[in-house]
Amino acid sequence: MAGEHRPADASVAFRSVMSNRLSLAIETLVGVFHEYASKDGGRGRYEGNCMDQFTLSKREFKELLLKELKMDNVRDPAKLEVLMKDLDDNGDGQLDFQEFVVMVVTMASLCNDLLLKNLTDN
Repeated sequence: MAGEHRPADASVAFRSVMSNRLSLAIETLVGVFHEYASKDGGRGRYEGNCMDQFTLSKREFKELLLKELKMDNVRDPAKLEVLMKDLDDNGDGQLDFQEFVVMVVTMASLCNDLLLKNLTDN
């Protein structure tokens, strides 16, 4: 459709200005978010509103966690619900990019803490 946002279009435009490792990491983060956010195709909470393609539904979030992070514990609906509620800062039942990034940065910080602990223990 004319004028319809497609994550691939944004990725191509973004890639043209990104070339170093950290920039590529940012591109990947943005690209993965939009790849999964666009999967429901408007069937989420914002049905009929283009905002659905810019948020992760619970189903999209679960799929992302399983495929990209191998977090099998989210197969348990109760655990997924707790994680979703903890991240869903505005309480809309969806995760926007900022809410998603909070999770990624928290995970990166925990990984760094583990690395530092291992380095200082040896």
